This record gives sequence, C-alpha cells and structure tokens, in this order.
Amino acid sequence: CDLGMLKPDPAIYRHAAGRMGLEPSRILMVGDSLKDDVDGAVRAGMNGLLLDRSGLTPTGRPAIRSLDELPDVVTSWNP
Repeated sequence: CDLGMLKPDPAIYRHAAGRMGLEPSRILMVGDSLKDDVDGAVRAGMNGLLLDRSGLTPTGRPAIRSLDELPDVVTSWNP
C-alpha cells in the first residue's frame, strides 16, 4: 500500500528484492495465496511455494501442507 500498489503486482516483489539486495531468482516466496503470493512473486522472477494447508493445490504447482516442511525444502533448494 505504501508503494501505491497491491499484491499480486510484481513491482512489490521486485521492490522487496531490491531492499534485500538480492536478485529475484535467489528468493523463495512462501505464501498461502496462489494468486497473490505465489503467482505475483513468480511473475517478478522469484520462486514461489504455496502453503496449502487444505491440500487442494492444482497439480504441478509446488506446495507444502505445513510450515514444518519448509526447512527440508530450503535445505534441498538450489536457486
């Protein structure tokens, strides 16, 4: 909101990457909204991972069911 835009605008994610001093491709965005969190981040060049507690993720989309799974994902992730 402070930037004059809302998720899933990719500019928000690019701005965050810039603030962190990272290339977007080096970032893994984890969120619970496929449209707002994951797709927005992917359109900005980031990697997206859906936190899907319900288990209803469309086939072929990267997802976890619990944040307890995140350490294993991050450990094996190679951007």
